[in-house]
Amino acid sequence: MANAWNEAEPANVGERSGADGRKIVKPRRAEMDMVKINTTGTIMNSEHPTHQVRVEHDPEKTGGYFIVEWWDGSGGPNPYRAFDSWVETLSGVSQFIAESGWKIRWQ
Repeated sequence: MANAWNEAEPANVGERSGADGRKIVKPRRAEMDMVKINTTGTIMNSEHPTHQVRVEHDPEKTGGYFIVEWWDGSGGPNPYRAFDSWVETLSGVSQFIAESGWKIRWQ
């Protein structure tokens, strides 16, 4: 899915007008890059329009973080037919997301 925002814009640009004159609010780059724990986010640049992600901290069992992702029609083995990945640290979560190239809008 193509990104509708002009990537050449400065990171502090937060809004612009659409073709119909309505104001469009763009999440600031820092908000998109910040990882939120136990919050669902939409992956804005996925080939799956309904691609969602959730990062869950598991301090009692594994001590790490599960990155759970799903979309309409996904076929994963977990509830909601989701897939999961596991990383040991919060910085590992950030690295995983950066390497995936995901642009996430957190709810």
